[in-house]
Amino acid sequence: MLAGFRQAEREKAYQQCLFAPEARVAVSFDEGFAFRDGMFQGQRRYRVPFRFQKHFLGADNVPAFDGSEAGEEFQCGQVLDSLPQVKYWVRRGQAPGSLLAAYGRR
Repeated sequence: MLAGFRQAEREKAYQQCLFAPEARVAVSFDEGFAFRDGMFQGQRRYRVPFRFQKHFLGADNVPAFDGSEAGEEFQCGQVLDSLPQVKYWVRRGQAPGSLLAAYGRR
């Protein structure tokens, strides 16, 4: 019961921080993410028949997904790969479950 109240308050605070009238969105490139050669070196590779065409590292260098080879992360990758708005996408191997997508001509 107490856990439920705590969760409700967390959600309320989250909503207030993001959507309250006084909340301000700031965009900054000061803390950007840089892709470097070898940053995924030593990680297991994805090795199944589907070939991702838009993966940032190339079709033969996709890091293995968490979960099953046809699981949620794999399906997200397929969706990103199919979107015409996405030029490249990559899953950060150090943070399971997180996908980054580069849109347009970036």
